[in-house]
Amino acid sequence: MKQFDVLVAQPLMQVIFDQLSVNCRVHKLWEAADRQAELARLAPVVRAIASGGGHKTIDAAFLALFPKLEIISCFGVGYDHVDAAWAGKHGVIVTNTPDVLNEEVADTALALLLATVRHIPQADRHIRAGRWAALGPYPLTATLRGRTLGIIGLGRIGKAIATRAESFGLNHGNAHQGRVDLNDLFRRFLLARNDKNKRRNDNAKKNKQFQFHINYIDTPVRRLQAAKSLKKIFLLYNIKYLT
Repeated sequence: MKQFDVLVAQPLMQVIFDQLSVNCRVHKLWEAADRQAELARLAPVVRAIASGGGHKTIDAAFLALFPKLEIISCFGVGYDHVDAAWAGKHGVIVTNTPDVLNEEVADTALALLLATVRHIPQADRHIRAGRWAALGPYPLTATLRGRTLGIIGLGRIGKAIATRAESFGLNHGNAHQGRVDLNDLFRRFLLARNDKNKRRNDNAKKNKQFQFHINYIDTPVRRLQAAKSLKKIFLLYNIKYLT
């Protein structure tokens, strides 16, 4: 017998539905022809919400629809899309899955970093397009060794990235652990950019470096994309919620 009703607001992997369906009545909100009517029908019976990440905001107004809600389960480490403060005040448990993908995310971050520095996608296209015969080998690319990697948000994944960075000869000093003032961060980035513009010389051109984004959230961080003339490589990962 199905024990309780679970609402899922967005598509998840089939294996999750297979497991949930063993003991739960699973309601797929995105399949409803009339979303509002479906919410009204389910509001009195839903005891749990399963979420797949930050693509669908689960705010206080949405949560207040379900008087019997007991738990919001997030499939992933991030739960910033959930109004956890509201949930806490109303006795609703919010869960996530920390540590499950730390190593895999760190591996991917370094893979993207290498691909960017070494122009791996560009070199692949160079070969596939037959340019090797006409234009010769793809030009030599830069190295990571001796550069500085800034990790803003030195949580579980940030530390895993730092461990990997050492093996590539990267320095990762001055990493920040704790809450970040994003407006101050943006101001300092702009100052760094302006300083580089004033001091540009042949040596700076020889050691050309870049800014690299893995993930960003909040408006001030989006503005960081405008600061492209930085001296260091920056990995921006999960700035808002640091572990």
